[in-house]
Amino acid sequence: MSDQNVMDPEEILEELELTDSERKIYMELLKSGEGTATALAKRSGVQRRLTYDVTAALAEKGLISYVDRENKRIYKPCNPENLEQMLEDRKIDLEEKQQKLEDAMPNLQKFYDSEKEGRDVKVLEGKEGVKQLFNDEIRQGETIHLLGSAIESEDMLEYFLPSYTRKRQDRDIKIKGIFEHEMKGVVGEHEPIEHRYLPEGYNSKVSICIYGDKVGIIFWIDNPLVIMIEDSQAAESFLNYWKLVWEKSNP
Repeated sequence: MSDQNVMDPEEILEELELTDSERKIYMELLKSGEGTATALAKRSGVQRRLTYDVTAALAEKGLISYVDRENKRIYKPCNPENLEQMLEDRKIDLEEKQQKLEDAMPNLQKFYDSEKEGRDVKVLEGKEGVKQLFNDEIRQGETIHLLGSAIESEDMLEYFLPSYTRKRQDRDIKIKGIFEHEMKGVVGEHEPIEHRYLPEGYNSKVSICIYGDKVGIIFWIDNPLVIMIEDSQAAESFLNYWKLVWEKSNP
């Protein structure tokens, strides 16, 4: 494997959520083998007053150890394989939390549903807001009538869309879409979709999704804006509008 494809060790430690000071101290110990707090502070550039807290945190994570020698505390690195154990411990902790969440979900859902009176409106921002809308489509499980799908969505959700598509296909949730003319060649690339196209030149940065008794409106701006409406009358009205545009659109 080329060295260009190997991630820098400090980048890996950052992804493992070690702080900047923890990374510096740990890497310095791996390179030098051992050192006092004073020596580590000097060689790593970490402030000496922070070094004691940092070494304590690293020791708690099982990444370093220490011995007292001649009235001095000497720190040493533990085998980097301990990083794998740290990940495994986190995985177990995450699985336990996930199980607790699954156990609590019926009651949480009950409280959530009790506050709704058949109508609900949410305004969300960013890619996470778009993901919430798409995941809600999966939960609803009904055909999605789509009007407008900006080409920006392909790039903005590059890593999310394959998972979304797979889940939708697993639940046999169909999309019936009216797309912008510039989406020709993109629509149907990964799956057959019943679709039509708006006339050339009718471009918009707005998408409308109607599914069940819900409507989602996405504004594909730099930081996407999402409006989610749950109301049967609103959904029916939007669907009638969608049907009109469908009849006027090009196959």
